[in-house]
Amino acid sequence: MVNEMINGTFRQTNLPNESEEYLNKREELRLAELELMRRREQVAELRRQLPQGATIQDYVFDEGPAKLDAGDKPIQTVRLSELFTAPDRSLVV
Repeated sequence: MVNEMINGTFRQTNLPNESEEYLNKREELRLAELELMRRREQVAELRRQLPQGATIQDYVFDEGPAKLDAGDKPIQTVRLSELFTAPDRSLVV
Protein backbone atom coordinates (compact mmCIF):
# COMPACT_ATOMS: atom_id res chain seq x y z
CA MET A 1 0.00 0.00 0.00
CA VAL A 2 1.32 3.40 -0.98
CA ASN A 3 0.57 6.53 1.03
CA GLU A 4 1.06 9.80 -0.82
CA MET A 5 -0.14 13.38 -1.13
CA ILE A 6 -1.91 14.21 -4.38
CA ASN A 7 -3.03 17.81 -4.92
CA GLY A 8 -2.79 18.50 -1.20
CA THR A 9 -4.96 15.53 -0.23
CA PHE A 10 -3.56 12.47 1.53
CA ARG A 11 -4.42 9.42 -0.54
CA GLN A 12 -4.12 5.76 0.30
CA THR A 13 -3.72 3.84 -2.91
CA ASN A 14 -2.79 0.39 -4.14
CA LEU A 15 -2.52 1.14 -7.84
CA PRO A 16 0.32 3.04 -9.51
CA ASN A 17 -0.46 5.89 -11.88
CA GLU A 18 -4.09 6.37 -10.82
CA SER A 19 -5.66 9.28 -12.65
CA GLU A 20 -6.87 12.33 -10.76
CA GLU A 21 -10.42 11.59 -11.97
CA TYR A 22 -10.22 8.06 -10.52
CA LEU A 23 -8.88 9.33 -7.20
CA ASN A 24 -11.61 11.98 -6.98
CA LYS A 25 -14.34 9.43 -7.67
CA ARG A 26 -12.79 7.03 -5.18
CA GLU A 27 -12.77 9.77 -2.52
CA GLU A 28 -16.40 10.60 -3.36
CA LEU A 29 -17.26 6.92 -2.88
CA ARG A 30 -15.38 6.77 0.45
CA LEU A 31 -17.28 9.79 1.77
CA ALA A 32 -20.61 8.35 0.56
CA GLU A 33 -19.86 5.07 2.36
CA LEU A 34 -19.07 6.97 5.57
CA GLU A 35 -22.34 8.90 5.29
CA LEU A 36 -24.25 5.66 4.67
CA MET A 37 -22.68 4.12 7.78
CA ARG A 38 -23.62 7.16 9.89
CA ARG A 39 -27.17 7.18 8.52
CA ARG A 40 -27.54 3.44 9.20
CA GLU A 41 -26.52 4.05 12.81
CA GLN A 42 -29.07 6.89 13.09
CA VAL A 43 -31.83 4.60 11.78
CA ALA A 44 -30.80 1.85 14.20
CA GLU A 45 -30.96 4.30 17.11
CA LEU A 46 -34.44 5.43 16.06
CA ARG A 47 -35.50 1.78 15.92
CA ARG A 48 -34.15 1.17 19.43
CA GLN A 49 -36.12 4.18 20.71
CA LEU A 50 -39.47 2.90 19.44
CA PRO A 51 -42.03 2.37 22.21
CA GLN A 52 -43.43 -1.12 22.71
CA GLY A 53 -45.81 -1.97 19.89
CA ALA A 54 -49.16 -3.70 19.86
CA THR A 55 -49.52 -7.16 21.35
CA ILE A 56 -49.63 -9.82 18.66
CA GLN A 57 -52.64 -12.12 18.71
CA ASP A 58 -52.19 -15.74 19.76
CA TYR A 59 -52.50 -17.70 16.52
CA VAL A 60 -54.38 -21.00 16.45
CA PHE A 61 -53.18 -23.90 14.28
CA ASP A 62 -54.92 -27.11 13.28
CA GLU A 63 -52.70 -30.07 14.08
CA GLY A 64 -53.27 -33.31 12.23
CA PRO A 65 -52.31 -36.84 13.26
CA ALA A 66 -48.68 -37.69 14.08
CA LYS A 67 -48.51 -40.33 11.32
CA LEU A 68 -48.85 -38.85 7.85
CA ASP A 69 -50.49 -41.97 6.45
CA ALA A 70 -53.21 -41.99 9.15
CA GLY A 71 -55.52 -39.74 7.15
CA ASP A 72 -56.76 -36.29 8.09
CA LYS A 73 -58.38 -37.15 11.43
CA PRO A 74 -58.13 -36.50 14.34
CA ILE A 75 -57.49 -32.78 14.22
CA GLN A 76 -56.76 -30.78 17.33
CA THR A 77 -56.10 -27.06 17.73
CA VAL A 78 -52.83 -25.77 19.12
CA ARG A 79 -52.08 -22.17 20.07
CA LEU A 80 -48.78 -20.56 19.14
CA SER A 81 -48.22 -19.64 22.79
CA GLU A 82 -48.46 -23.33 23.74
CA LEU A 83 -45.68 -24.38 21.37
CA PHE A 84 -42.92 -22.55 23.24
CA THR A 85 -43.73 -23.12 26.91
CA ALA A 86 -41.12 -25.79 27.71
CA PRO A 87 -37.71 -24.60 28.98
CA ASP A 88 -35.89 -26.00 25.93
CA ARG A 89 -38.35 -24.49 23.41
CA SER A 90 -37.67 -20.79 23.17
CA LEU A 91 -38.92 -18.75 20.25
CA VAL A 92 -36.53 -16.22 18.76
CA VAL A 93 -37.99 -13.77 16.26
